[in-house]
Amino acid sequence: MIAMITPIVLDTSCYIAFLRGDVSVADRLRTASTILFPTIVVGELMTGFFVKKGSADATNQAKSETTDRPPVDKVDQLHKFLDTPRVQLVEPSYRTAEQFGFLAAALKQAGTPIPVNDLWIAAIAKEHGCPVATLDGHFRRVPGLQIVP
Repeated sequence: MIAMITPIVLDTSCYIAFLRGDVSVADRLRTASTILFPTIVVGELMTGFFVKKGSADATNQAKSETTDRPPVDKVDQLHKFLDTPRVQLVEPSYRTAEQFGFLAAALKQAGTPIPVNDLWIAAIAKEHGCPVATLDGHFRRVPGLQIVP
């Protein structure tokens, strides 16, 4: 029997790794009692879904174009994941915004800012008292934020 750990907040990097079959990420998710899935992560994923990889251009650089419809299989995978009983979609609240402001100010003052979407994800984690499951090292700069090992 697998011991359940506390709820976790799932970052985009871990969700993508999970989809790609990363066993260590799958193990982390399997042991979480609840997986909090921020709507910010949904937005990041949808952005990636709407970018269509193109062929190389004359300078041999990969082109990216947008598409008016994301791939159905990726959206279906996301919906199936979100429908899992242990997964809860979470939206930013007023308290999240307060955390965001505090963390943004602290990181700016320290000269160690992180991407804005990741700052929202960290604020959600702090609000809910949960660690973040992420593969992005810059989350370690966030004061008092726990990272799932």
